Amino acid sequence: MKRCAHEQPFVNNVGMGPVRDLRTTTVPKLPGLALFHPEMQEVMLEAARDAGAEVWRGASVRGLSLNQCPEVAVERDGQAVIPTARLVVCADGRTSNGRTWGGFATVRARQKLLGAGVLFENMNVDPKVTLRVLPVHALIKDFTVPRCAFTIYTYPDPGDPDVVAIDTVTSDLILTEPDQVTPYDRLYERLRDAALPPADSLDLLTKAAAELPDQ
Repeated sequence: MKRCAHEQPFVNNVGMGPVRDLRTTTVPKLPGLALFHPEMQEVMLEAARDAGAEVWRGASVRGLSLNQCPEVAVERDGQAVIPTARLVVCADGRTSNGRTWGGFATVRARQKLLGAGVLFENMNVDPKVTLRVLPVHALIKDFTVPRCAFTIYTYPDPGDPDVVAIDTVTSDLILTEPDQVTPYDRLYERLRDAALPPADSLDLLTKAAAELPDQ
C-alpha cells in the first residue's frame, strides 16, 4: 500500500452536486485510496519473489490435468513445460479456463444489483463536461468505426500513464502501454471530429426529449 497507493481526497460526481472532500465529510476524516493496477502488480510480484516464489513472466498456461499429482501444461520461451504441484491455484478471473479444465460447475449467487437511468430537467452541468452526439449518418475519417466501447482515463500526475479500459461481455481489458493506447487516442479524436458540436448536440437531445411520449 505504501508503494503503490495514492490518496484520493476528492470525489467528483459530475452533475450530481459539488466536489466532495472526503477528509472533512466522512466519519474517519480520511481520503480514499487509488491503486494503479500495473504498479500494484509489480509490487505483488516482487513480494512473491522475496517470499521465495519463482515468477515466470511471459509464460502461458495451456492446460490442466487433475491426476493424483496435478499437472499444468505451460508454454514458456517457446518450450512446452509440464510442472507438477501438490496444490494448483487458478487465479485467472471470472472467465477462468482453470474452472473449465478442472470440470468445476459454475455457481452464481442471486443478482443483488440493479441498474436504472434517471432523466433530470433543468440541471446545471459541470462546465468541464462536454457532450457531443455522434449521429448515425456521421462520416468518420477513414471509416474507422469502433468495434467496441472504450474509455480513456488521464491523470494529473505526469508519472501516471494514460489508461484505456475496454469493457466486453466476458472480461475487462486494460491497456497502459503507449503503443496500445495511441490507436485509441486517434480513434477518439476521429469520433470527436465527426460528432456534432456541443450546442448542436444539446439542441438535438432537447428536440428528441420533447418528442418523447408522456408515459
